[in-house]
Amino acid sequence: MKIKIGYYLLVLMVFNACQKMKNEQDDEETSFKLYGRIEGIDSGKLNFKDSVYPIKNGAFEIEGKLSSPELIYLNVNDSLFMEVFASPDEITITADVHETERNHLLTTIDGSSVHEEYVEFKKGLTESPQLQYLEKVYARMQKLPKDSPELADMENVVNEARDAAAAFRNTYVKNYALSHPESYVAAYYMKFQTEIIGENIKDLELIVNGFSKEVKRSSYHKDLVKSLNLQKKVAVGKPAPDFTLKTPDGSDFSLSDLEGEKYVLIDFWASWCVPCRESFPHMKELYDTYKHAGLEILGVSNDSKHDAWKKAIVDDGLPWLQVVDEFPPRDAGPPYTARVITEYAAPYLPYSILIDKQGLIIARNLHGEKLDQKLEELFAE
Repeated sequence: MKIKIGYYLLVLMVFNACQKMKNEQDDEETSFKLYGRIEGIDSGKLNFKDSVYPIKNGAFEIEGKLSSPELIYLNVNDSLFMEVFASPDEITITADVHETERNHLLTTIDGSSVHEEYVEFKKGLTESPQLQYLEKVYARMQKLPKDSPELADMENVVNEARDAAAAFRNTYVKNYALSHPESYVAAYYMKFQTEIIGENIKDLELIVNGFSKEVKRSSYHKDLVKSLNLQKKVAVGKPAPDFTLKTPDGSDFSLSDLEGEKYVLIDFWASWCVPCRESFPHMKELYDTYKHAGLEILGVSNDSKHDAWKKAIVDDGLPWLQVVDEFPPRDAGPPYTARVITEYAAPYLPYSILIDKQGLIIARNLHGEKLDQKLEELFAE
């Protein structure tokens, strides 16, 4: 069975790599073994976590400890990657250096029932009609020139397709987790889904609390509990956490500076985020319509390269307030996520938070027609 490893558009950007294990002292660790062969490679090295393993005559062997099944990534000669949902078993991996997708080797994996479950689960996501349609219309929009009169209409089509794909993913993951409380795969995928399901806190609590005792000992479930607690802090109806960030001219600006004056739409974006920047023409129309009625937009950039951020503001002619998020020092170790977007539990870009004049969160994740409808409702009062 060949497994396609790759990155998926937009809603599946949450499949990012770079997972790590957090072993607690009271977790019981068990041994696992990986035996592998890569056709087309005579010798080299394979990196797994902080260790290096030799590849000789195309073969390698890894032995380690796990406190629970874990999705792990193997780096081959600093250029190719393999992934396997490892469990306390003897697992065999075979691959061919000439069979890749981007920089990921296509693999055949035997010996891990958890990995087989992972493959089937992912297949149900990636082969869904909703995602396939999203990829199709997004590719079509990418081919349009920036001055095309069709661009605005296609943007709405893509937004609707993205919403449909996200809704399918939301339901798919939620239902699977509810019906498979013993599944480490469900716990893994829920790590990336909590921000969306978290819009209904009761649903999220039901899922998190419903996992089996064994799954609750995993690092994935510990992360879920942390995410649940975070979601509760930034749920609709809660006060928006204040923050202070730098503006393009280097001065400080705080969210609380706007409290009591206007409705505030926090727009999380980045210069490298294509759908973010494609949404700006319509957002500028909305800003022109409602800025005198009491709407302010505060752009929070996820750019670590400030020159690119400032250039995008000028190039796109953004007239609203702008600040840039803060990243931890690289030598501090992971995670490297920006401070404010993490505090607001925003799962992807673009993402928005709407705040009323009293500083309370009244909506999350509004864009396209949903944003239009909400603003019409607010300013019709």
